[in-house]
Amino acid sequence: MMSLASLAFLLVLQVSEVQHPVPLPADFDPAGCVDCHAAKKEGKQVHAAVETGCTSCHTVRSDDTATFVALQAPPAEMCGTCHAPQTDEVVHEPYRQGDCILCHDPHASEHPALVRTSPQALCTACHLARRTEGATVPLFGGREIPVETFRKFPKIALDRAQRTGHPYLGHPVSNGEDPFRKGQPYSCLSCHAPHAAPVAKLLREEWKSLDVCDRCHTEMRNRRAQP
Repeated sequence: MMSLASLAFLLVLQVSEVQHPVPLPADFDPAGCVDCHAAKKEGKQVHAAVETGCTSCHTVRSDDTATFVALQAPPAEMCGTCHAPQTDEVVHEPYRQGDCILCHDPHASEHPALVRTSPQALCTACHLARRTEGATVPLFGGREIPVETFRKFPKIALDRAQRTGHPYLGHPVSNGEDPFRKGQPYSCLSCHAPHAAPVAKLLREEWKSLDVCDRCHTEMRNRRAQP
């Protein structure tokens, strides 16, 4: 069961101000937040704002009897105060809605770019067809979305191991190394941009100027030919 402290800080991401479960003195040093909320700094990737201090994003206000915590800006604007918006024509719907924390953990993560799970699991949670029950659909990291929203997202069909099947039968979608980004795993992000792109279906910039399919397969043939 989620503790009252965890619940309170989860709500900070959703409303303008919430009451902290424990009153803090007016001169409380926000550096002490992690004494109780150590998990906010646990992970291979820690948000730079967390390292800077909780008051980089949150305000803490105390009176004689209670303490209140809030974001310094509405959730849909908070990330944009540090991260320049992407302005390409085709925009991923959660990004358009300012719902950055649907896919990204605002504090820390085991995955690059603070995503809540691996890129492949992240994308397929919304874009892989599956049976739904109830008013919401569970995704990853405790997140969920309304079932109506889930049904609006375009769906793909993959094999049982979820390694092949898109954009056509037998085409790999995971496993192996990204042919364009050395050291990165092959995944949905090999062909699609996660936030915005100049080409339909969020295809990467390369699709505007060259045949990415030919480039990818040429690169793979060249690798196989190397001794």
